[in-house]
Amino acid sequence: MIPYRDFTYPLNVFMHILTHEEGEVRYLHYGLFERPDESIAVAQERSTELLLSRLPPPPARLLEAGAGLGTTLARLERLGYDAQGITPDEKQVAMAGGRVALSSFEAFEGAPPSRRLDRRRPRRRVGWGGGTPPGQPAGRRRSSVADDDRLA
Repeated sequence: MIPYRDFTYPLNVFMHILTHEEGEVRYLHYGLFERPDESIAVAQERSTELLLSRLPPPPARLLEAGAGLGTTLARLERLGYDAQGITPDEKQVAMAGGRVALSSFEAFEGAPPSRRLDRRRPRRRVGWGGGTPPGQPAGRRRSSVADDDRLA
């Protein structure tokens, strides 16, 4: 079990909830819920799949900023990406088992010339979504991206 009490607030609270609800902590990112009764793990997997669907095909070079425990980073590597992960949190680096480097995005010096990251930007953005997503309090809006908005 991951010693979530060693992590700082609010991450330790989120990890406690994940441990209580799911029995383990696989990801440190939020999820995309479709139904109020589905598990956090299912919603987190949906979020990860959405991210993966927006990436260029392997063997692109990627930087995962905020790599957390390195779970998504390991998945990117298994899929054939040349991926690097960074996080400014020493506890996350330690838990990631050497896959993630300690660095903030602002301080990241980048890869050596032989490992330069592919610089990719969205082709277009679609401002704020209209309406209130299911399960979200009225008045809160989310950012939306067009279905065909892949990184190019």
